[in-house]
Amino acid sequence: MIRSSFALLFSIFMVFGACTLCGQELKGLVVVDIASCVDQYRKTASERERLEALSKEKSSPLEQERQDIEAMGGKLKTLDSRMNDTSFSKEQREEARSELERVFKEMRVKQEGLKKSVEKVQTEMVAAQDAMAEGILSEVRAVVQQLASEKSLGIVYDKSFLPKSNKAIVYISPRVIDLTDEVIKVLNSK
Repeated sequence: MIRSSFALLFSIFMVFGACTLCGQELKGLVVVDIASCVDQYRKTASERERLEALSKEKSSPLEQERQDIEAMGGKLKTLDSRMNDTSFSKEQREEARSELERVFKEMRVKQEGLKKSVEKVQTEMVAAQDAMAEGILSEVRAVVQQLASEKSLGIVYDKSFLPKSNKAIVYISPRVIDLTDEVIKVLNSK
């Protein structure tokens, strides 16, 4: 924590010092809250809805498999009680035992298949979520770069990673330029 705060302060002082040495006027510190930009970007909500729909689409066949496995579990209980019920003949109990073994093996195969299917869907959903996040972040970064270029800004810091109770920063000047609202406005105007 102390090292990261020191690194941030050191980099700020280096920027101010480098600009002073070069004879360039520093317009001030420029920040943007990338997390807020992503959250308030309209496309984020629609992409989340798309991911939820995709998740439901991929999960619904798995739910049917779960129900089939539960039904097999009920059948196993019935066969087990039949196998142990002495009111049935020895042949009927033997048939129940054979059927129980067959259903048990089939259930194990279905459980393994379901486990693999669930893992596959989870992997696909993580990949889809990562692709969505990367796409939105690249759009946000592009707008930040565009605005920084238009305004001739040298460095723009992402303030969303600064903890709200950062003890290393004791004062923030009103001269600090915050591009967050402007970035959100540009993103949502597309």
